[in-house]
Amino acid sequence: MKMYDIDRAIAEAGLPAEVTDAIIREAREDYPDDEMLFELRVIRGIQGELYERLGPEAWKQRFDKDVQKFRAEQSLELVSEPLEIVQRLRRKPQAS
Repeated sequence: MKMYDIDRAIAEAGLPAEVTDAIIREAREDYPDDEMLFELRVIRGIQGELYERLGPEAWKQRFDKDVQKFRAEQSLELVSEPLEIVQRLRRKPQAS
């Protein structure tokens, strides 16, 4: 059973075939019998490679666009954005 659409992630990343082939090969070596962890490892490998190539700011912009696209496709709305949650937690008084 497929949990993640790795073919789509690979296509949308636009990385060279030799890079994605290496990510897939490493993921299969790490998780030969667990398809879900294999797919997750591929997705994380692609994201890591994009982060290295684009840099933090450009990667974040791309990631934010991907999240917005996913939400639109799935009709999802989050109650709070992750950054808002972190900011609220930082402002919360610490118990002594």
